[in-house]
Formats: sequence, C-alpha cells, structure tokens
Amino acid sequence: MVGYLYKWLSATLICLSMGRPHPLYISVTEVNHNAKDKILEVSCKLFTNDFEAALEKMSGAHVDLGSAALAMYVLIPAGTDVGVFRVAVVFIIATLLGFASHAPAGIGVFDATILIGLGGDNEEPLIAALLMFRLMYHFLPFILSLGLFGMVEAWRSLRRRRGM
Repeated sequence: MVGYLYKWLSATLICLSMGRPHPLYISVTEVNHNAKDKILEVSCKLFTNDFEAALEKMSGAHVDLGSAALAMYVLIPAGTDVGVFRVAVVFIIATLLGFASHAPAGIGVFDATILIGLGGDNEEPLIAALLMFRLMYHFLPFILSLGLFGMVEAWRSLRRRRGM
C-alpha cells in the first residue's frame, strides 16, 4: 500500500513541476570598439516572442511524453524495485526506438525495450503493466474517438434528414 502511495505522490509532484511556466529568453549582445572616437559601444537585443512560441510547441510534447512515462510507472506493481527516473529514461528511449522502427505504435520494439530496460527478474508484472498501458494509451482513446465520431455522424445525418 505504501509503495502505491509513494508512486502516486511522486507522479503527482512531477506532473505539477512540469506544468509550471519557465520564462526563457534569448539575447544577442554585440560589443564594438570605435578606435577613432575612443568609444566602446554595447548593444543588447532581447528576443522573447518567437522563442517562447517555439518552446510552447516543444513543451507540449515533453509534457505528453512525461505524463505517459508516469502512467507507465504507476501501472508497474509496487513489488518491483524500479524507480520513477529509471522508468522515465527507459520509456523515452523505448519511444524513440519505436519511432525509428516505423512500426505502428512502436509495437514490438517499444515493448522489448521496456522489458530489457526494466526487466530482470520482474518480467511477468512488466508484461501485465505493458498490456494495461497499451489498453489505456492506445485502445481506450480509439474506442472513445470511434464513439464520438459515430455520434457526430449520427447528428449530422439527423440534421440532413430534418433539413430536406
């Protein structure tokens, strides 16, 4: 029980720290010496808009990947001796290898990387956690989107019938 409480608490704290805004700025400083007038000119240009927009686009992917790694961490049974940072690192590596393999959802490559990176003597609980992760992260959203798509199409069909 304490192991699960620790997992949920650490996952919550990491999620809260990822959501905090961090203002980042890029600046260019130029120093020129004018020997004729014996003047040192210093100009500093601070860029905020474009850099912050780029960071917002990138941070969404980081938060999504971090949340998925935390979901995987929470699904691993408490009896296994696997830390949150080890799960996050192996999860990110497995995701990148899955992207590189061009297999749909990284199937096979992702799972093998998780089992090799976190396995050891605890392969059965990891296989169960992987199956639950696949169910929650891929199958459940597919079923929900399929249901929503069906409702939208039924609503459009009903509107067309009433309009004709």
